[in-house]
Amino acid sequence: MAAANGTKQRPVSSKSKLSSFPKTIPYQYYTLPTSNARLRRVQSIIATNNFTDNDSNVIDGILCVLGVDGNYNEGTRRLVNYLLFDYCNTIKDLASNRIPEEVLEDLIVYIKRDCVHVYCNAKNYNYLVPYIIHWRNLRLYCLSEMQLEDDELAEEYKICSFIDMVEDSHRIGIPHEGEKPLDPFVVESWPLILAYAYEGIRGGGRGFFTMDRQLINVTSSLDRNVYSLTDPIDLEMLVTKRIPQFAQLWSTLISKIQILGNSTDVLTEKSLSEPFRTYYDYGCLGSLSRLKQTTTDWGLPFVLFGNYLSRLNMKVGFETNIGENLIKNVDQYNKTNHQPSHLICKAIEPRTNLICFRTYFLSCCYVPYSASDKQGFSKDARLLHSLYHICVGMVNEAISIYTRSLNIDKTRELIVQKMHLLLQDKHLDQTAYSKLLPLEDHVEFRIESYDNYGSNLPIPIQEHNHRVKLAYIAILDIPSLNNSNKNLGSVAFAETFIDSSIRVYNSDNKTTWKGKHLILTRNIPPYYIHADTTEQKFFNELKELMQSGSHDWGKQLAIMDNVPFVWDTDNVYLNEEQIVVFERSIVMICNCLGSFVIPLKEVETIKLYDGDSTSTTALLLIKCRNSLLHHLPMPLRRDNFEFILALPPQSKARRAFFIKVLNSWNSTSSLPQVEIIKDLKLDIEKIYKFLQDGLSKHHDSVSHGATYKIYDLASFFPHFEFCNSTNNIKEDDLVLLQLDNSQQFREDTAEIIITIITGVPGCGKESLSNSLISLAKENNRWMVLRQSVAELSCFKGEKLQERLTNLVTKQKNLRSSRFSTGRKIRLLLETSGFTDLVDVIQAILSHPDKIIAKKLRIGAVTACLDPRNFFMEGNTMLPKILEFCAPGLVNNVVFNSGTEQKDEDIMLIQKIIRTLNPDIAFITTRNGQISRSQEIDLVISEDTFNQAALARKRLMLYPDISIGAFSSGQMAITVTEHILKFKLPLDKSRLISQCLDLRQHNIETNNNKGKIYHIRGLTEIIGLNGYHEFDCCPYSQKVAIQSVGHLPTPPKPSGTEQNSQDKDSCKSFLIFSGTDLQEAQLKLWLSSCRPAKSKKRKLRTKESLTSQELQNISNSLKSTPLPPGYFYNGIQYVSMDGTKAKHHPCFDQHIEEYLKTLNKKIEEHNHQVDVIPQENLF
Repeated sequence: MAAANGTKQRPVSSKSKLSSFPKTIPYQYYTLPTSNARLRRVQSIIATNNFTDNDSNVIDGILCVLGVDGNYNEGTRRLVNYLLFDYCNTIKDLASNRIPEEVLEDLIVYIKRDCVHVYCNAKNYNYLVPYIIHWRNLRLYCLSEMQLEDDELAEEYKICSFIDMVEDSHRIGIPHEGEKPLDPFVVESWPLILAYAYEGIRGGGRGFFTMDRQLINVTSSLDRNVYSLTDPIDLEMLVTKRIPQFAQLWSTLISKIQILGNSTDVLTEKSLSEPFRTYYDYGCLGSLSRLKQTTTDWGLPFVLFGNYLSRLNMKVGFETNIGENLIKNVDQYNKTNHQPSHLICKAIEPRTNLICFRTYFLSCCYVPYSASDKQGFSKDARLLHSLYHICVGMVNEAISIYTRSLNIDKTRELIVQKMHLLLQDKHLDQTAYSKLLPLEDHVEFRIESYDNYGSNLPIPIQEHNHRVKLAYIAILDIPSLNNSNKNLGSVAFAETFIDSSIRVYNSDNKTTWKGKHLILTRNIPPYYIHADTTEQKFFNELKELMQSGSHDWGKQLAIMDNVPFVWDTDNVYLNEEQIVVFERSIVMICNCLGSFVIPLKEVETIKLYDGDSTSTTALLLIKCRNSLLHHLPMPLRRDNFEFILALPPQSKARRAFFIKVLNSWNSTSSLPQVEIIKDLKLDIEKIYKFLQDGLSKHHDSVSHGATYKIYDLASFFPHFEFCNSTNNIKEDDLVLLQLDNSQQFREDTAEIIITIITGVPGCGKESLSNSLISLAKENNRWMVLRQSVAELSCFKGEKLQERLTNLVTKQKNLRSSRFSTGRKIRLLLETSGFTDLVDVIQAILSHPDKIIAKKLRIGAVTACLDPRNFFMEGNTMLPKILEFCAPGLVNNVVFNSGTEQKDEDIMLIQKIIRTLNPDIAFITTRNGQISRSQEIDLVISEDTFNQAALARKRLMLYPDISIGAFSSGQMAITVTEHILKFKLPLDKSRLISQCLDLRQHNIETNNNKGKIYHIRGLTEIIGLNGYHEFDCCPYSQKVAIQSVGHLPTPPKPSGTEQNSQDKDSCKSFLIFSGTDLQEAQLKLWLSSCRPAKSKKRKLRTKESLTSQELQNISNSLKSTPLPPGYFYNGIQYVSMDGTKAKHHPCFDQHIEEYLKTLNKKIEEHNHQVDVIPQENLF
């Protein structure tokens, strides 16, 4: 990569332009764990066989080329929008103002199993950083703005970056969408893919991209395993947009039933289904394949008359178009005596898999309390209402059971048992129960999950998946109680819900499931009752009584509108009703349940909770006697029926109640007195909080306000957010599912406080560690744990756990009294090289010995960073450097620079790190020396790392870290360490010169092979006494050589002889950190730091003399007297016979003398070379 690898040094003038990272993410629920979870889902399909039947045929990565370089591939755009949260849609607003859209879409993302490669330019860099900076093992390719001005350089850098990304990949996934299958020749025509074969880039010779690579279409796997899963962002979209629209659809249906049911117009199934079908068809626009497939599993939306629905017809209703059965007007129903009594309604939201079943009744099956006619209702009508009421309760119960067990078969078994018990309840007589036996022939129960195309997906047992699910119960072919030959049809009820289940590990490593669920269609009215002709007269009579005043309810006190009415404390939703309050009665006018009267003489207690403020919601808790139940709608009939009326803050209803109603009710001694209470029961307090938040007029955001429109969403979301990131948790961490504060969440049992100092090599972490040790007081000594040179090959968590175990055991055996005083031991743990910090922390948190684990606690983690060693070229950062500032792991960053003043580099780096880790503290020091007490307190803090909010974030960002199962993965560029031991001293000037040349060497190195990022070690220097510590950072051009004096030699045991091998033992060593380092090349580099060995010279001859040497000899003869017979005419030497010569007559003689003298010195030099023995550096 001549141009890309020959990029200019990072220009100072470009830094200020990169100083801000605008917040363009349009979601309130966006968090770093959510973003990482989406990336992990995409990466999970790379290492698994989702594409072919051959287990060996797995892809190496997924390639996304956005914009013109990828021919505007829609599949790529969809995947990028998923990973970057609608980035492609967000940038359109930016493109219209400041930056062209093609510049913002200049983006390449190559996703591998453990890392991600991203290419971008300096202009869209600002907008991409908030989306990607937290991705683990990120390799970012980006030039500076000054470099971007060179178009040829920028294009070549892009091509070379792409070559580096896919160099070791042979099976590449392409997210391709379209009617035609993925064609490699079409991909080969992409501008970027065409450029891959250019001969002028990287020496050429690569050939066409698809010649040695196989392209796999990954769209189907993404649809099945990624896009169809639901995460917090999808939940936000559901709550804020889809669910309100879906609820409005049902409101339209209810309004249509009310209008057409009370008119003489013909009411048909088709006319009632029209809103559902139109909504469904509109949602399917833009995807012809979806329209073809949706009829297979989840069927089509419909509204069907339940009287005509048998088991077979229900199946037909799922899979085919609805029929054309007509309902005439109400008078015609009575004449034919075949009046449909109920409707079964099904609606589908195809974009989000929301499905909802409801059974709505065309008869009320109850008479208001004050009606004059007390005649009973048909047993068949009561049976239908009762069975549907059971279905509603059983669906909610089934969702709860499934969430706890994750087993559909077990859920079905328990639901059937419960239904047997409920059918024997007093609401049904023995005849009704017997006619429904065997129950399995009449009850259909399902819990299903669908993909984005409506196809049914299997739900595994004892395994949680992040999909929206449907819980459905229908009672089919209901026999009539009045006519043995008559079938009443069917009733059905279904809710769409999302569950969140986490596997909990106890102290014995046994597992249980802890789950919660959220019913997404809770706000769709579960009941709607429309009075038929016979019942309508009762409600007309009720209206006349209210208008005429000829009743025993007393004087009308207030009419309160938009009052939330809660009649089921287990399933709460915001339904606002009209309430007319009299001195001795309450008249409820409900949109879905009809109108009914609650006489105060049928009320046992009335309790009022006002919150001690007019700005809060007031609650009325009214408990009714059982004698009132048969005058209430079927959903309200339950023993000890208690309902809640909520009076919104600063509303007319609240003012009217406190001014007009409260005093009037309390002045009548024969009626229940209103009891003012100060505390609420736990279940009522939860409802109160939901109502209070839901009725608040001020919300921070649209999504925040929408949170309080679905009951349980506020408590469900933290659990769901946690479950979205990880499925496993230790029992001790359960409190973190809901806790979100800065306090510690565990009991303090630690005896050893661990302070971790980390950073890339050359960052100054050694200086910081030494500074802390030197500041330690006499009675609070540090124990220091460092990785030895012999253990540089790789970090092993088991080795660290073993050392910690030995440390705890040793301290316990030494002096148990140390612990009795309450003093804790301080351990300073310094990581080595490029060791991934998460591996170190995971080894401590998941210590296999539970007793030892309780005695260990990480106090704070501090990363050291040299701002001059942060960027390599352009905006490309040093490998792994972001992992040393990781959120949830690192508490402080110490910037080691030559001055404590903040320059532009530090300010830019701080903005990057602050975007990555908002909770981090910055400390600026000079050469790693800290002395301020506040800074010291931050570094040696005992509890910063264990704050609950950070612990929760840590568990979500690094799944299973607490149980030791998190994989840090392979870096995008693998950095290894290689140690060379040698015996001879090095030449200081040559060593420094070689180190300063490494930066240019790295820039000119192709394919990241042989790049050296850091050198450290111990060596002797020629001309200086003792050994010297050596530290070199090529990118910061820092070379440090510090004397450590003479190394002590341990005494030999008596009786042993010191052989020559011991004398020549290698005490000097250098540790090289870099990529794909070869020992032979490193030895060659190190040998060049030795003084050059003298070589033998050749003897000189007359022919080997240079013109300058000849001229010098000629000049030296100018003052030499001429031999007899010669004279000089000013230009030439002339003899008496007329011969002319350019040189002095003695010129040849002087040449012989000059060569004799010169060759004598050469012979002496060659003799010295032969005498000096050859020394071996290694």
